[in-house]
Amino acid sequence: LKLVSAGSLAVPAPARMPTMQRVRRILSSVAGFVSIGGLRFAGVEEAEFHRSLQGDVVVAFLACSVACLLYCLVGVLPLYVTETSLANDPFDWSASDPRTMYFSCVFFLFFVLIVGISAGIARMVYSGLQCVNFEIVAVAICLQVIWTMFISNKVYVSQMYGVPPQEVWYGEFNVHGCEVISILAVVSVVVCACQAIPIRTGFMWVVPFTSAVIYPGVALGIGTTVPAEGFRISFIMVVISAFSHAGARRREVQMRMKWRAIQEASERDQVAHGLEAMSWMSCDVVVRLGADMSVVESGPRITSFFGQ
Repeated sequence: LKLVSAGSLAVPAPARMPTMQRVRRILSSVAGFVSIGGLRFAGVEEAEFHRSLQGDVVVAFLACSVACLLYCLVGVLPLYVTETSLANDPFDWSASDPRTMYFSCVFFLFFVLIVGISAGIARMVYSGLQCVNFEIVAVAICLQVIWTMFISNKVYVSQMYGVPPQEVWYGEFNVHGCEVISILAVVSVVVCACQAIPIRTGFMWVVPFTSAVIYPGVALGIGTTVPAEGFRISFIMVVISAFSHAGARRREVQMRMKWRAIQEASERDQVAHGLEAMSWMSCDVVVRLGADMSVVESGPRITSFFGQ
């Protein structure tokens, strides 16, 4: 062992990690960062871990769904009332009207949210629908919200029909504002799926993946209101999605470690109680000692045995 002088003391020099070992460690970290595969326990432990998550998944799913439902109520219903009450060209669900596609997508999302919230309440309050995997339900509704926020965008809907958006919608119209709202809505969905709802990454990865590819897809297929910034916006969406997935994966690792520690502690307690019960069957008295070798538990049987 090589020693280097440090004043009057001789301390060992820190061992240098071999170059190839450092490269493998870096590659392993990168692979764990970009991996879309899910983490799993072996055997029945995975099913038990899944059951332990369902309660938290339902609660977080309900909170996020109610927030999305409020957005639909506050942001869309007033617009629907305004468009149907116009004196000039009121909305009447005509197939050639771009507003038909817009309101159809939003009201379908409204219906899906109502069904999902009802199922969550039935599971949480009445202990029903035990066979339903709410991780899949949450992921499906997140994908529905992402799809709706882009497809039902006022600008994109108008462009799909070949009509300028200013000729379709009543009042002052901000073209860039509609696209910003869609992007922020998708980012909010990704944050909810990756950070708020404890979904396993084996199911959840499809949400950030969809959010990363939907804006470039829409920009190439329909067009964007800011063509010069399309690449930068797409890059930002990819970065947000990638880091959100990485954070969710790291959180799941910590959750699994905590769950395993709780299971092992529970197993140790069960073994200890079993051994204590067997000891009481074969011994006159059993004394439980603490870490400092002091008696931590007493009772009538122990007191009568020792005569005090």
